Amino acid sequence: MIDMEKLCQEVEPLLCKLDADHAFLYLFRRFGFPNIGSDDHKNVCAYAIPCEVQGTFVILKIGGTRCSIGWTATEELFNRYMEEERLMRHLPENSEFVTQCNWAIRKTLRDLLRPVFVRDVQRWIFGLQYNRELTPAKPFKSAGYGLSEDLFEDPNVLYELIDHIRDMGKGNFAVGARKVLEER
Repeated sequence: MIDMEKLCQEVEPLLCKLDADHAFLYLFRRFGFPNIGSDDHKNVCAYAIPCEVQGTFVILKIGGTRCSIGWTATEELFNRYMEEERLMRHLPENSEFVTQCNWAIRKTLRDLLRPVFVRDVQRWIFGLQYNRELTPAKPFKSAGYGLSEDLFEDPNVLYELIDHIRDMGKGNFAVGARKVLEER
């Protein structure tokens, strides 16, 4: 399987030493609100960043002072991997599947080195210093928009609303939101 520690060291040693403050500011501006849940004890939030191989994701978890990096795959992709491994008795490190996943994860990690704008200042995942040769990433569409605190007053209502919107769109949140708005 993929050795994330070795992979981080190959791609960029600094990624394994991310500071939670800088990483959160960068991820929030670049990707918006965290898109996966996190435990409420050790982590503040978590992001699943899709890779080019459909079904693979780099996972960044932000804790109180440090970040952790990992990866995951959809159940479908994992099952494909397990089937290939079963057929070959052991999936070699240079199999097409492992090579594709390694490539996609490396590319995604490298992409996190691109700066993102916060107003007129380019910010890097490590802070304000960055490689000026890298093309800045576009900020998330809703960067700068806030949410009212009362939206979170009763989390169960919010969860029901989110589930309803997702159901209305048959899994597509944007389609569901449009349908809910059309019903008003």
